[in-house]
Amino acid sequence: MKRPILIAIIAYIIGIIWGLYFKISIVFLYIFLILLLLAISKTNRKIYRYIKIFINRSVIICFTVVSFISCIYLDILNNKYDNLYKDVNEGYFTGTIINIGEVKEYKTVYKIKINNVNSNNKYKNTILYLNIKNSYNIKLEYGDLIYFYGEYEKPQEASNYKGFNYKEYLKNIKIYGNVNYIKELNVLKKDNLNFVSKLALDFKQKIISNADIVFKEQNTKNIFFAISIGYKDYLNDDIKDMFRDSNLSHILAISGAHISYIILGLTVSLKSAKVNTRINKLITSVILIFYMFVVDFTPSVTRACIMGIILLFSSVIYSKTDIATSISISLRDDINSKSL
Repeated sequence: MKRPILIAIIAYIIGIIWGLYFKISIVFLYIFLILLLLAISKTNRKIYRYIKIFINRSVIICFTVVSFISCIYLDILNNKYDNLYKDVNEGYFTGTIINIGEVKEYKTVYKIKINNVNSNNKYKNTILYLNIKNSYNIKLEYGDLIYFYGEYEKPQEASNYKGFNYKEYLKNIKIYGNVNYIKELNVLKKDNLNFVSKLALDFKQKIISNADIVFKEQNTKNIFFAISIGYKDYLNDDIKDMFRDSNLSHILAISGAHISYIILGLTVSLKSAKVNTRINKLITSVILIFYMFVVDFTPSVTRACIMGIILLFSSVIYSKTDIATSISISLRDDINSKSL
């Protein structure tokens, strides 16, 4: 079977789409495809011969297995999501802060990865938004392991046809809802992160502190944060409109172009330092992996970094890069981010 990863990712996408939009078993899709092939084989032998060139037993097995698994996986995630609404109203939450808080007019919003709710580990690693009113004057830091009493808030669904659906929006970014802080917040542990995440956080904080020194104008600083570490929350609407009107909005989103500059800068710098070509590319790959931690695995950055790493690693092992396979591998993370 040629390009098995491409076949698998197509099957994975079809399984996700079927699970999202059809409320019947994916087995009915297989039955339909079998009947369709039989009909083509009887009515148009020429088209059927062309189909047989691309579809053999290995392709059929791969497609069936992967699409079935992805459909079941989606169903499991959705059940977990819906059960959270039924099981949790309010209670004691324990979890780790996994972002720098976004300060709004009346509240500060943090992302929290849950360890347990009311001493129940059923929803461990579930990610929620934690809302804390600014009047409480509570400041939390990335990596704080906290314990507090909060009220779970179910996201609103669209009230009008094709209106904004906050519930689906949160599901697309793997957030399971909001929890509002009520009382009794205690920081149980600081820097509750693994070594690489802690290193990435320290690096990010270093960038922020140095930017405060270098850039005196706030808007310039905010633009720098957006194009370097993916922080766009502090950009005001006027700046966003200016970039949008100039058709330059893509500059504010870290993507393939930014990653290519990083790869070019690193490879040229290491080459100037007389680093062996293969070692050069391995070091660049490791730095790209680290950069994904720095920007919290933003989908656009992750896609570009994965493709860059595949390109670099293929030259290390003297193998020709297959663009279709590279795109298929990099797509998987983005599909997962939208599969809820």
